[in-house]
Amino acid sequence: MSKAIGFVLLTVIVVGFLIPQLFLSKSYAMDRGTVIAAPQAEVHAVVSDLTTWKSWTAWNKEADPTIVYTYVGDPGTVGHTMEWTGEKLGEGKLTLTSVEADRIGYDMVFDGQDPAAGSVVLTPAGDGGQATSVTWGFSGEMEGAPYKRYFGLLMDRMVGPDFESGLASLKERLENAE
Repeated sequence: MSKAIGFVLLTVIVVGFLIPQLFLSKSYAMDRGTVIAAPQAEVHAVVSDLTTWKSWTAWNKEADPTIVYTYVGDPGTVGHTMEWTGEKLGEGKLTLTSVEADRIGYDMVFDGQDPAAGSVVLTPAGDGGQATSVTWGFSGEMEGAPYKRYFGLLMDRMVGPDFESGLASLKERLENAE
């Protein structure tokens, strides 16, 4: 009797995990936004220079004191790249793929994961051009094994707080600049 209950319970667990993943989307997307009391050009200059990201994103020496950054290319241009390696944050690479006045696009590969695309969209937010709405977005596909699709459901919870923290730091940096 206990073997039969164990078999039924195992079957329910396996079917309950395996079948739903086949219907989950491979795609994920998330974004966060804020308004910064600074002109669009000033925000753009900071965001399009990957050497500044360590000072305002959540992925920095506070998160991983062992992190080492390497930069390639000219800040503010397509192809500008930041690579990092650290004990806690692992290895990754972020490359600018588009640099426009109102949008900075990038591709990111993190620790052998599937590549993701991101963007920072800048829009005037009133105050005669002295404020900028900033929307930082991130999207990708969970390729390979279907179980990875469960991570897509968690992406907003896992990465969203880091985006919020980064935007708050970017806001503080730009609004308190001398």
